[in-house]
Amino acid sequence: FLLHIQNLGAILKLNPTKIIELIGYSSLLESNDDALALALQRASSIRKYLIMTGADPNQIRIRGLSNIKPIYPDENEYYQTIMNRRVECRWIDPALFPYEIRAEKVYTELEALSMIEKWEKKKVMSYYDRRIQNGNSYYQIILWGYSTQNQMNEAISSLRKSVNFDLIPED
Repeated sequence: FLLHIQNLGAILKLNPTKIIELIGYSSLLESNDDALALALQRASSIRKYLIMTGADPNQIRIRGLSNIKPIYPDENEYYQTIMNRRVECRWIDPALFPYEIRAEKVYTELEALSMIEKWEKKKVMSYYDRRIQNGNSYYQIILWGYSTQNQMNEAISSLRKSVNFDLIPED
């Protein structure tokens, strides 16, 4: 594990213009009050270690997503709890369309697939993401394909005219 972090630190050091985002998560066992703080703490710990390996602090952003996106929705085994307590890394590259919009929330995968088809007919790129909140599973529809924050905000303004729900920049 530490070798992977050291390798990431070396890659960042060799590529000073690249930026990553570390996203911390917590297990379903953590209370809602503690889950976000623990998720942020996990991401922050990895950031500190990367900086110790020589990475520039300006290359590393962090955020916590609490326990809303577990790998395992049932933590029956210890390894499932550990896997839900994780930090994911994503490269921030405008060419990869990092800005996304949170659209509808639905409660079945069939509904989610139907919403994706609806957005595709409108020529809007979308996908769904299974999440859990307060023990309840749902599917979040995400609109993507925006390379800048300004482009995303313009899309939100334009799309709001044709929908009856709120469109929110995805964290």
